[in-house]
Amino acid sequence: MNEIPAGRKRAYKELFQEYSEDFSESGVCPAYHDLGAISERYVDQGLLGRGAVKEVRKCYDEKSKRTVAMARLKEGLGPEHYDSFIHEAWLTSSLEHPNIITVYEVDIDDQGAPYFTMELRSNRDLGEYVRGDIGLYDRINTFLVICRAMEYAHNRDVIHLDLKPENIQCDDYGEILICDWGLGKLLNVEQEHLDASESQTLVGEVKGSLGYLSPEQVHQNEDKGYWSDIYSLGCLLHYLLIGQPPYRGSKDTVLRETIKGDLEPIKKQLVEGGVPMSVIAVILKCVAQSPSDRYGSVSAIRKDLSLYLEGHVTSAESASVLLKMAKFVQRHLKKFALGLVILGMMGAVGWYLGAQRDSYLTQQSELDREIQELLEEKQVILDFTNQEVDGLFEKLLAQCTKLYYSMDTCSDEEFLTLYHRGRRLMDEAYTLAPNHVGLYNIRVLYYFSTMNFEQVLEMDRPKSTREHPLVDNLLNRAQQMQDIIREVGMTEMTHEGVASLIAPLVPHITEREYRCFIFMARYQYLSGARGDYNEVINQLLRMRNNKLQTLSFRYSSTDRRMTLESEDEIYLLNNLIMSRLSLEELQILSPEGCFIKPLHGAEIRSLDLSMTMRAYLDDPIELSGLQELSLPIIPMSARAVRERVRSTSGSLSVSQK
Repeated sequence: MNEIPAGRKRAYKELFQEYSEDFSESGVCPAYHDLGAISERYVDQGLLGRGAVKEVRKCYDEKSKRTVAMARLKEGLGPEHYDSFIHEAWLTSSLEHPNIITVYEVDIDDQGAPYFTMELRSNRDLGEYVRGDIGLYDRINTFLVICRAMEYAHNRDVIHLDLKPENIQCDDYGEILICDWGLGKLLNVEQEHLDASESQTLVGEVKGSLGYLSPEQVHQNEDKGYWSDIYSLGCLLHYLLIGQPPYRGSKDTVLRETIKGDLEPIKKQLVEGGVPMSVIAVILKCVAQSPSDRYGSVSAIRKDLSLYLEGHVTSAESASVLLKMAKFVQRHLKKFALGLVILGMMGAVGWYLGAQRDSYLTQQSELDREIQELLEEKQVILDFTNQEVDGLFEKLLAQCTKLYYSMDTCSDEEFLTLYHRGRRLMDEAYTLAPNHVGLYNIRVLYYFSTMNFEQVLEMDRPKSTREHPLVDNLLNRAQQMQDIIREVGMTEMTHEGVASLIAPLVPHITEREYRCFIFMARYQYLSGARGDYNEVINQLLRMRNNKLQTLSFRYSSTDRRMTLESEDEIYLLNNLIMSRLSLEELQILSPEGCFIKPLHGAEIRSLDLSMTMRAYLDDPIELSGLQELSLPIIPMSARAVRERVRSTSGSLSVSQK
């Protein structure tokens, strides 16, 4: 037995001296002694799996006396991978759902490498489950469990981006666990420490598993979101039902077919696999090429499959009258058989009336009751109409939401067109479901972005158990700005007016709200607001850098020169906003550095970064009119710099000071 430290011996004696004068190392509180004597907590019991950047091993936890899964970075991967690995653990631990893997511990070992431990229920994944003797209904119900877990994650603004059979654990008792959130993304993130880096999840190289990746994940520069997981869920359902993903073959073949998005081969596979047409329609809608043609939410998928299991027509089907009737008969087969019997009985009763009228009256009462039950079933037709309305509403909501977020990077020519199109779809959706929580949230975003604060404040908010920090913040901001407008008697909105409304709020704006204020300023500019835009840029820069202690903004309209100075790292505005000042010269004075990627596409003649400690040139950017570029001394040749900063001026001068 290991020697007990002296301090712990004293603790034993003090704790138990009133019970016994004789102290024994092995006789007093043996469990406490054993716990304190453990030097090596985790006992390795073998490899469970290995991915691109990490491996998971089965371990026995000597302290908690249970078997766990321990994740570590693969051998040879250094500190540049530490943060993304830890972010995965934090993101996963933020999801508390019975069908999402639970993280027990996140820590750093004696060698300085991070690790985290998770629950381990089974060594079996969805692939092994599918190979078992399982009926269609059980397979669909298993998929519905996965959907409920992903619906929970999406409601917390978390997307997975790597849903595949290997990342879903199944045990012998039907328990399902969604694992490996390494590519997960926390959308609209305010607590940045929970989120993986942008370059790891939403842009850059193709990451994830071919055969289950959506087209936008294959295309590096397209937005990824809930709609990407919905595509992967469709591929998972395809796999659950016929044991294969929709696209198979070599890497190039799968990439090509995913981008092409031809649904006919998928439909043929499913038909040959004996999958019912109602379920095929659900899968095809999930894996549609365009996100706007997919389901608007995971709950909509779950609702359609529940309708199928109950014998109803799904919203994904093009339902004819005959199909509706067939589904109706299928659901109520016993009652239809009873109806035929009733009709026969009615004939018999008619023959019997002349002999026994009293008996007829008794049976007539019973027949009336049965016939009334059949007549009440006509409500199913009305129910189906409601289902069609729900499907249309989900599509309208998904499209107007997508249009709003696509305005982030669109050109000025497209901005107002997309905005008004989204407003029109939003208004159409409102006529179908005025009390829908998700629609209320997107209406707040649209109205706030046009500074229609009265409309934001007058809308009745639907009851919901889910918190929405962005909407809550925007409601407070709308009230604050409406109060300012009333206090100063503002009757006409100008650029100076926009700046004066933003200025008092700058220290309090969160990352989530920042996009809405950018939209607001851009909408006012494109709608023809008059005045000097200089102060708007000033306030937006301060908002973007509201965590900085100092930020000096100087702009000269005469020589079109801007100077930004801060003791901290500076974050620039998107060029679509900064271009309003028609800049020719930009100087950055920051000992910590500055990310210049937002300047992509800017018409700047001179860019001076010589007084920054770091000039971030990781990604190529295009500054077509750039002639002079001044940098601090960095380990990069002028030729390499020109490859990163692309100019079509033909005479880019690069100097290092």
